[in-house]
Amino acid sequence: MIPFIELVAKDLLEKKINFSNTSLIFPGKRPIIFFKNTLKKLGYVGILPELITIEEWVGKISGIHVISGINLWFVFYTIYCASVKEPKSFQEFLKWAPTLLNDFNDLDKSLSSPKEFFYALASSERIEKWGKQDWEKDITLLNQEILFWKEMELVYLNTVKYFSENKKGYEGFAYKEALQNLPTYLENPENKFVFVGFNVLTKIEEKIITHCLNKGKAFIYWEADEYYLNNKEQEAGDFLRKYQKWNYYNKESFSFKLNNFRKEKVINTYSVSNSINQVKLLSNILKDLTQSEIENTAVVLADENLLFPLLNSLPNNIKKVNITMGMPLKYIPIVSFFDNLILLHNNRIEKKHNNNAFYFLDLFNFFDSSLIKKAKEENEFIRL
Repeated sequence: MIPFIELVAKDLLEKKINFSNTSLIFPGKRPIIFFKNTLKKLGYVGILPELITIEEWVGKISGIHVISGINLWFVFYTIYCASVKEPKSFQEFLKWAPTLLNDFNDLDKSLSSPKEFFYALASSERIEKWGKQDWEKDITLLNQEILFWKEMELVYLNTVKYFSENKKGYEGFAYKEALQNLPTYLENPENKFVFVGFNVLTKIEEKIITHCLNKGKAFIYWEADEYYLNNKEQEAGDFLRKYQKWNYYNKESFSFKLNNFRKEKVINTYSVSNSINQVKLLSNILKDLTQSEIENTAVVLADENLLFPLLNSLPNNIKKVNITMGMPLKYIPIVSFFDNLILLHNNRIEKKHNNNAFYFLDLFNFFDSSLIKKAKEENEFIRL
């Protein structure tokens, strides 16, 4: 079975695409690494195309600096306070602001009407309370909730205005700006774009990509399997079947239609008594793999709690791993190290002549941390 990325690389080389003015656009960063390795494997020597994620490409077109997390929250709070008569405290604001920002982001990516969106939210509040026995008692609360959504419509409009003036904002706003700037961006006759490995597109992504395709500035590679694509009962193929109906495919072929699902596969099953033994067994399996096999191996954990036992059990032949699942901060060794260090000093007793007394259990926990053990092995001096 030939990997999808290798099929793409071979097809591009066969078409003798001029990589010097071509941008390959991927859904994320990981396929870019595999594409580079594949070109090297195929013996390609020459100029590499621009390899970029769709978020980075959208940022180039829009000219918007995408902000997120705490930076976005502070900016949004400033806009919120300037938009409403009685703003909540920052602590209260943080209870609902991240969710609301996600809604704003989805609103922009879906190209929905803001007026209809907020009207629907206010109406849903009315419908939810309507018909209940004590709805008259909740009329004040209902009016507050309706007022909240009316205020949020103003906040949204002011947020868009702020982002537009300051050239920064969340991802959905960058996509909307990119869509507006796209006709100008495509005026350069030499630049070509190749979209690789996309599956489910948002409305705005679909509009951007189809515009590039219809202008003859791009082509696209799908990783579609015939088992899902040709069977209408398979929901996994719904979006790809929809994309097959694009006007672009009246003249162009749909690449690629693979048939990997029906191919014969080798599946080995192992019986173990508990979760930790799963990790130990996996470690023994990985130990016998060659470097080439390791680079093409994915470990899928059914229980995310096994991540750290697995990382601590990896054999010596595995030097680097790429983790794509969530990792709680509290489980990272350096966090527990500082937790123990702070606890150690909080519980210390100050005595005369600048001497400190530490609680023995705090000392045991501190020196038992993995970072201290590593420092001890490397003969590093530790000062409390």
